[in-house]
Amino acid sequence: MRFPPSCSLSGMRSTSRSAVDRATLFRSIDRPIYRMKIKFSRFFAALILLAATFDALAAGCNMLTDGNIAWLTEQGKIARAHSSFSLSFPSGTIDVDPNLEIGGLITEAKSTPSEELHFIWCSAPSGNVHFALNLSPPLSELGGSIYETGVPGVGFRITQVRQSGSIGAIPRDTPWTEEKPGLDSSLNFGAGTVFRIELIKTSEALPSESTVSLGNLSRVYGDDGKTVVDFNAGSVKLRVLPICHVDQQEKNVDFGHFGPKDVSFDSGPTRDVKFNVQCSGPTPPVSITATLAATPDSNDQSLIANAGDAKNLAIRLRDAGTQQILKPNDPSSEIKVVPGGAMEHGFALEATVLRVGTTPPTAGTIDATSIITLTIL
Repeated sequence: MRFPPSCSLSGMRSTSRSAVDRATLFRSIDRPIYRMKIKFSRFFAALILLAATFDALAAGCNMLTDGNIAWLTEQGKIARAHSSFSLSFPSGTIDVDPNLEIGGLITEAKSTPSEELHFIWCSAPSGNVHFALNLSPPLSELGGSIYETGVPGVGFRITQVRQSGSIGAIPRDTPWTEEKPGLDSSLNFGAGTVFRIELIKTSEALPSESTVSLGNLSRVYGDDGKTVVDFNAGSVKLRVLPICHVDQQEKNVDFGHFGPKDVSFDSGPTRDVKFNVQCSGPTPPVSITATLAATPDSNDQSLIANAGDAKNLAIRLRDAGTQQILKPNDPSSEIKVVPGGAMEHGFALEATVLRVGTTPPTAGTIDATSIITLTIL
């Protein structure tokens, strides 16, 4: 006999069958199917009694057997005795806003959305499904199911996010009770279920660089103690970057008036290009790297092309101290400084007009625009 659908258990779906016939009775919380066998003669009474005795020994929620899996598969269901979920962070290195408030989200790792997956079998009359942490990390002072990672100032929270949007915290215990006498259930994660790990800022003690390693973080098991689902997350590197700004967003360089005798292939009118990088936050910058974006001169790719009407002239930009040239549009050309714990660093560059090409320069204007990009770590 078939019965209409029933409700779900704590957000998990279930499939049930009678203890009278373990091989054939099935119920799904989404689309339950109930099937009961009627005793036709006294000859079968002993056999049914024997089955009931065996069922009593197997009561509770336990790992799926080969028979359970085979039967569920016949019903068109996906079932596994053991499943693993990998939770991935968006990048191997995460930059952390130094102004992030305590309790704020640093980053999160997610699993791919699950298919409808049957993962455990619960036998009448009752049982328990345990979502547990493999270690015993201390609970953060923030509460809210946030646990310490071992990295100062960083906690974690692991949750099950159902397709409906409801969220189940881990760890938790989920009790199961038969909905009808003698009916077992195969519990499943609904399609679209995602498991998520959130890294939370728990204090201002977060170091400038750290690595959070979570590994095999959590598991699901039943009354038999056997792991039926586990959750794995790798490592992620956190960098608390300072907030920095340049004291001048734009700088105009005026070379003034000069004649042919003032410029050559290696010297010419020179002007300082100076600016300061000022940072704030809990940690100073580890390094500041400058690169140059501009149109290279067609005769000398290390120089900035002149867009003015003076011909055969270009501009060189270099470090005034080291004489290192900053070449336009060359990612391998950079000026890198290590502030050494300072929150402020000054760049002292110089711009020089030089002669290029095989013919003498012509009179006209010098006009060029370039952008210096600073990468701060």
